[in-house]
Amino acid sequence: MTKPTPEQIQAVKDEHEAWLNDLEGYAIEAIATGNWDKVSAHIFDLHYELNGACIDIGDDGISAASIQQIFE
Repeated sequence: MTKPTPEQIQAVKDEHEAWLNDLEGYAIEAIATGNWDKVSAHIFDLHYELNGACIDIGDDGISAASIQQIFE
C-alpha cells in the first residue's frame, strides 16, 4: 500500500468530517471512562458501510454477521 498524499488525506478529512468529530468525542469519553465500546462500534460501522464487510480482529476474527448482531 502506498502512502497517501497530503491532498488525499485532506480529501478524506473533508468527506468524513462529521464522522471524525464523533470519533473524537467517543475517544475522549473512552479515555475518561475506560469504556471503548462506542469507539469500536463507530469504527466498525463505518468500515462496514464503506466495504460491506469487516476487518479481522484477534485470533478468532469478527465476521460481517457478528457485526450485524452488534448493531441489532
